[in-house]
Amino acid sequence: MRVADTITNGALTYSLYWQTAMDGKRYCRVKVYDSQRGTTYQYGYYFKTKKAARLHIAAGC
Repeated sequence: MRVADTITNGALTYSLYWQTAMDGKRYCRVKVYDSQRGTTYQYGYYFKTKKAARLHIAAGC
């Protein structure tokens, strides 16, 4: 994973990666690691581009 695909915001670390759906389309997914709790969970959204995912994370939604 490239450094540009990882975003750190306080105690949360967001990892962006590509996932292929059943219909053959590729979507950007986000995996979140919470260092205070020590848990990892999947973001509930699918993004068409990594830029859209970064903007969503930066907006704090």
